[in-house]
Amino acid sequence: MSAFVDSAPPLLNASRFRAAHEVDWTRLERLLTRIEKRSVRVLSDDDLLALPLLYRSTLSSLSVARETSLDRALIAYLEQLCARAYFQLYGVSDSAWRISGTSSPEGGRARSPHCGARRWSWRS
Repeated sequence: MSAFVDSAPPLLNASRFRAAHEVDWTRLERLLTRIEKRSVRVLSDDDLLALPLLYRSTLSSLSVARETSLDRALIAYLEQLCARAYFQLYGVSDSAWRISGTSSPEGGRARSPHCGARRWSWRS
């Protein structure tokens, strides 16, 4: 009896993988579509709390799909879903630029409170 165990990961069945995770992907996609068409304000509290969890779960699925070389269509779908979720969770809204008094991100950076900190850091 050998103490060494073959550490090769078991082959992943694409259809079982999809079936196991598709409910979460579909829910995330529906939430993102609602936000994109209307506003984040249309989501319930439960949906708002689920959004980052679904995003991280989908990122994990994307990582597994890439690592196990699942079909390209699935990987492309998960990539676009993750990108949409990222921008909804971490992207800067248009209203933030309006509040800063500018119409573009480039102008907004010039008025950022961090700009002053960088400008004066040489005197420290």
